[in-house]
Amino acid sequence: MATRPNRGNFRNNNAKAGNNSERPDRPAMLGNVALKVESYSTKDNVVTVTGKNVVTGASLTVGLMSAARAANMMKAGIDDERERVEVWAQRLANQVGLEKFADPKDEKFYIKPGGVLQLTNVRLDFSDKNYYAQTAFGLVSDPESKAIMAGTISLRKFDNGSMRLQVFNEGASIGLRAEDQAGVRSKIAAAFDARLPVGNGVQRLSGSDLVSPRGGEGVMSRTVMVTVSQPNERGYIDFNTYYARTASYEVGDGDFKVSSGFGDTLDRTTLDKKSGIAFAILASVAGVPFEKIAARIPDGPEKADVEKTLRDYFEGVKAEGVKISITPGYTVPFIKAAEEHIAKREEMFANEVFTGVVTVATRRADGELMERPAATSVMSFKALPKQQPENPPTLSKIAERVHRTLHNIEFKRPDASAEAGKTSEKRQHETLNRGPSLDF
Repeated sequence: MATRPNRGNFRNNNAKAGNNSERPDRPAMLGNVALKVESYSTKDNVVTVTGKNVVTGASLTVGLMSAARAANMMKAGIDDERERVEVWAQRLANQVGLEKFADPKDEKFYIKPGGVLQLTNVRLDFSDKNYYAQTAFGLVSDPESKAIMAGTISLRKFDNGSMRLQVFNEGASIGLRAEDQAGVRSKIAAAFDARLPVGNGVQRLSGSDLVSPRGGEGVMSRTVMVTVSQPNERGYIDFNTYYARTASYEVGDGDFKVSSGFGDTLDRTTLDKKSGIAFAILASVAGVPFEKIAARIPDGPEKADVEKTLRDYFEGVKAEGVKISITPGYTVPFIKAAEEHIAKREEMFANEVFTGVVTVATRRADGELMERPAATSVMSFKALPKQQPENPPTLSKIAERVHRTLHNIEFKRPDASAEAGKTSEKRQHETLNRGPSLDF
């Protein structure tokens, strides 16, 4: 699920609190952690790894649980201690020790500094005030060939078997204000910038440093969530979220490029009532003439109707009380070899939206840079249920939450007594006659 890192189960510890004592308050459970490795250390034949949590940016030192430690930390409804140890010994039978990831001579497991380890079920052991993980395995062994993207992840599987992976950066969400037209244009252009976010120097997503190959180049398709709010006649706020995406276009025999920037993307996109709404809204707030939008509507019997609809949105966002924000993201293709493995992760598709990381291959096996880097694995921040939650998170809910924060919009529910006075017939009439220029 796409939630904030778990801040529950805090315990207060003083300066004597061991190797993670830079924070006096530390959560008891961190869940799954993608750790950008800084160093390894050994004490009493026990290896620990120190690095930064890719999702949160927090510094962290972690060891691996032994069967005895796991049995002590997680009772799991088993009262007999010996039985618990036996159960955990079986569960951890395939655990790979950190000493293997720390050994430069181990070609299979070594994760060099700058690489990324995935640590599962990371918990604080209050007996020694240190963090321990249940298992560890490599996400990025060589930062020259792979990178990590962190953020809110949307993973969907379609009836034809295809999958769509999107990563959104809530921390880069921006409220757009028409009075700052130059700033608005710059921010919108950046949201459509197709340059690979992990290809040139260290980038920041969700407040954390990301692994990045030196001098890497490449592009990645963009997806921008455009959220609009407006007060309604009952004094509450209505929200809607629309999507705009970069365009792929052919430049030669089987060679495709990705548009970059708002203007280039608009010039290469055919607009209809669905795809054109976000572009019309952004054009309006950026001071782009509506003629630029109308020019992208194809000729045909529906052109006049589509043009009227998009003009309604274009003019509607200028109304008093309307607020606009954008949440930028990327659409990440999959490496073919990874698709079959990812397709089996039913819990990710059941939840659809969650916080986590994506491993992206930036170089081919022969060392050549990939122009269109692609995902090799996906990891959620928290363990996900295999069945869809009763109220699953959605991208629109995420965008609305961010929008509220950006514009300081207080959450209110419609008054129950006022709602009870409405008949179903009146509600149906309002829904059918709701104009796009009035209610976003």
